[in-house]
Amino acid sequence: MIKIKISDEALMMITQKNEAVFLDMPKAITNCCFDFQDCPTVRFGEPRNITEYDKQSIRDIMVYLPHRLPEVDIEIAVSNFLGFKRLVLNGWKII
Repeated sequence: MIKIKISDEALMMITQKNEAVFLDMPKAITNCCFDFQDCPTVRFGEPRNITEYDKQSIRDIMVYLPHRLPEVDIEIAVSNFLGFKRLVLNGWKII
C-alpha cells in the first residue's frame, strides 16, 4: 500500500498556490539485469492524461498518483536551493 505524506512546509507552499499536485513519473528502464525507476517530479495542477492517475486527498490537498507508482512510503517535501523552493519527494528508492 502506498503511504504518502505532505510535510508542513510543503503544505504551506501548496496551500499558497491553491492548486492540486501530481507525481510525474519518468519512463522506467528495464533490462535483463535490473529495473530502474527514477524519482517522480512533483508538479502543480492536474496531469495531462488524468485517466492514468488516482485522486487522493491528503491533508485536504488533492494529489494525483499515477497507477504505476510502486508501493512505497514517501513524503512530499520542499527543497530550497539558493532561495528557490520546489516540491520534491523524500524516501524514493531508485532500484
